[in-house]
Amino acid sequence: MHQHADNIQREYQVAIIGAGFGGIIAARAFKPVVGDGLVIFEKAGKAGGVWRDNIYPGCACDVPANLYSIKSVPNPDWSARFAPQPEILAYIDDVINRSDLVKHIRYQTDIKAVRFVKERGGWLLTDAAGHKCFAKMVIMATGSLNKPNLPFADQYNSFKGKILHSAQWDNSLDYKNKRIAVIGTGASAIQIIPEIAASAAELHVFQRSPAWVIPRRQSRNTVFKRLIYHYIPPLQWFSRERTYWFYELIGLALTGNVFFNRLLGIHASRLLNRQVKDPRLRRELTPDYKLGCKRIVVSDNFYRVFNRANVHLITDSVMGITSNGIITRKDKVTEVDVIILATGFNLIGAINSVEVTGLHQHTLREDYADNIEAYLGINVAGYPNFTFIMGPNSGPGHISVIHIIESQVSYILKYWDALIKKGLNGSLDVKPETQKRYNEDLAARFGKTVWASGCRSWYLNEDGKNFTLYPELAYRYRQRTNKFNMDDYIYRGCNLPELSEVYDFDKYGHSL
Repeated sequence: MHQHADNIQREYQVAIIGAGFGGIIAARAFKPVVGDGLVIFEKAGKAGGVWRDNIYPGCACDVPANLYSIKSVPNPDWSARFAPQPEILAYIDDVINRSDLVKHIRYQTDIKAVRFVKERGGWLLTDAAGHKCFAKMVIMATGSLNKPNLPFADQYNSFKGKILHSAQWDNSLDYKNKRIAVIGTGASAIQIIPEIAASAAELHVFQRSPAWVIPRRQSRNTVFKRLIYHYIPPLQWFSRERTYWFYELIGLALTGNVFFNRLLGIHASRLLNRQVKDPRLRRELTPDYKLGCKRIVVSDNFYRVFNRANVHLITDSVMGITSNGIITRKDKVTEVDVIILATGFNLIGAINSVEVTGLHQHTLREDYADNIEAYLGINVAGYPNFTFIMGPNSGPGHISVIHIIESQVSYILKYWDALIKKGLNGSLDVKPETQKRYNEDLAARFGKTVWASGCRSWYLNEDGKNFTLYPELAYRYRQRTNKFNMDDYIYRGCNLPELSEVYDFDKYGHSL
């Protein structure tokens, strides 16, 4: 270990920030390439990202487990078609151990700032304790679902009962025979509500706008099926591919195909009409916007809870939290003992969770104040040797995020290879005109999608720009990331010697 004048304690080739799925997939790809020049910084004491943080009742993935897993590390032992949170977290731990990544992870290390050092063509990273290290390339894998959206936060102390966000669940919470309020009817809420409805004395569901709900069609994986996947892996691969293309068909309903959109809408409406008995409730649970404009959610039992006498749907807008409950626009107070905030996440806050200072001494927070964009959701002009996992406009609206992450990691490997071939001392920066041209193309493609049909959603910023989703099918994104064009980048050389101490070129080579 070195001690430099600027207190740099270690030098790495690749620093990954975050040990969720994105960070782990990137680490698996780079470990054979850079060896001990790899480090993963994780602010918590355990890996897993959203699957570590979200432990609320009923938490599970809304993408089939065969598809929501790393393609090269299949798991034949999923207990059900849609895996519950504990199994996904256990799968991540298993991947870490099988990939020998434990020694590369620095837990309880919260990176607060990264600053580009022009003279060295790399990044100075500083954690919350003030420790510093240097990395040739930074991979930002902090994710976007890690900053809970907390409305009326200044009023929480006035509430006499228990209040918590779905991503900050307290397992000691006793909600049996209590009056409970759930604010929100999105992806987390529709998993929580059916789990607690039978135990609650009264359950009040506050809905800002109804969601389009399609059936999950959950099923258990039999012992026989698991054995088949164990001993005949191609069958599980075939199941994964079939599921992938089925979800790409659903993607057509979102990216401009009117027929598939109407077909999926009929499917969702039938579920509502079949499961909710009261015509008034059915009307209140029916969306007034185009299917897919806001996130589609999946559930087999969400609608049924509204047939219970102790469950009440409230569509009047929430205006605040009082000492004994929730006040709505009509000045009516609903008295409750527990408030569960299923209010989603602050996506812009997540992007800016680390202060990133680039080539021109601008911070990413400053540059993103007016316009959030990237090239392929991976590179940002003015931030050389810096890459995002699941950066702006790379989120899928219909399919497994793992598929997108794998596409991005494949591209980042090509980016690294191009850097090595040009000279590892230097830096590689996407051209501003490349980024601008790419985002103009995205904007044009959004015009054909359901996300441009007029509704307000968490996909959009305050100006109405969709900065989260990719407006095409996943296979098109993979096509775009399959090729790396050096003409899209600027290479800037440096005169300092290579950091060969932590990168053994004789052992790992210059190319991938």
